[in-house]
Amino acid sequence: MEFKKSFLGNHILVDGKKVKANKAGPYLKQNAEAFTVFKKGYNQSSLSTVSGLTGGLLVGINVGNLLINGGIDSLSGTGLALGGGLILLGVIVDSNTNAKMRRAVRIYNEGLASASQKEEIRLSFGTSSNGVGLHLSF
Repeated sequence: MEFKKSFLGNHILVDGKKVKANKAGPYLKQNAEAFTVFKKGYNQSSLSTVSGLTGGLLVGINVGNLLINGGIDSLSGTGLALGGGLILLGVIVDSNTNAKMRRAVRIYNEGLASASQKEEIRLSFGTSSNGVGLHLSF
């Protein structure tokens, strides 16, 4: 499993197939810790989206007023400051969201690696003090 961030959203590669982040939960449920971390990150993604879009709208309205009405007098300092703050909040929360999702995927992959190491069975052919034979280790 691999986490990918793109301009249009996050997705996860499962066995080489692209899975949107909102559809990755069933895969991660196999590892409780990974699923918990992923859920926290995914829940934050809505806050990031809403605050970023709202901030962009506020800044856009003010820039539009500047272009239409002309002059610096048409700008609303409060609207620009609030919009900029919401955009900044969206960027910070989005960064935290991506870090949690990456961490969840890493925890999931580490869990798979440790599970496969525990179940490793080796069969070898060789000689021993009793003669020639197969050696099974697990």
